[in-house]
Order: sequence, then structure tokens, then C-alpha cells
Amino acid sequence: MLFFKLALFGLACVMAGCGEQQGGSRPVVAPVESFAQLIEKDHCLACHAPGNQMKLPLWHEVAKKYQNKPDAAAYLIHKIKTGGSGAWGKMDMPPYQELEEAELKVLVQGVLSSIKPPVQ
Repeated sequence: MLFFKLALFGLACVMAGCGEQQGGSRPVVAPVESFAQLIEKDHCLACHAPGNQMKLPLWHEVAKKYQNKPDAAAYLIHKIKTGGSGAWGKMDMPPYQELEEAELKVLVQGVLSSIKPPVQ
């Protein structure tokens, strides 16, 4: 779905002449969404919200588990992109292969910076 939206955006820009400047053209890059926008758009809270029925980890639990691991960001980016199971029980994490590298970095930075539990 994301690829389709980006392809349409690119086509619209080409047709409208977006990014053209004096002395040449520069590709137009859409700004990366915020952590809050990404978790809403990608439905992350369906599994990772407080009180979820599946007992999956909340952001601060993930942050706490990986806070002292130097490769935490790279590991979590890979985990989100490819999915998997076993790190938090039997429930599978679906792969999110459609996410761009910049989006994955925003998600992981948001998760790792949430070391304190949410106020309820």
C-alpha cells in the first residue's frame, strides 16, 4: 500500500513538474512521519497498547529490555521489517516490509526513547 501511494505521489510530481528548480531538478522527498503518526498508520497499537488482550510488550518494556544492547536499534529495525516470534512469547510479530528505512528508524527511536511506562 505504501509503495502504491509513493508511486502515485512520484507520478503526480513528474506530471506537475515538482522539484524543478533553476539550473536543474531535484527529487522531491516526502517528509518522514512522526512516531505517533506511524504507529497509528501501521496499526501498531492493535497489539502494543496498554491493556491489550494478547499480552504483547508495551514500548517501555521493549526499551527496557534492549536499553543496554549496543545493536538494539539495528536489531529492532530488522525485527519490525522481517517479523518473527520467540522474543516475547508465542505470538508472532508480522513483517512490515513496506516500511521505508527512515520510517523504521523513527519507529525504533520512538520505542527506545520510551523507557518510562505510560501514565494511566
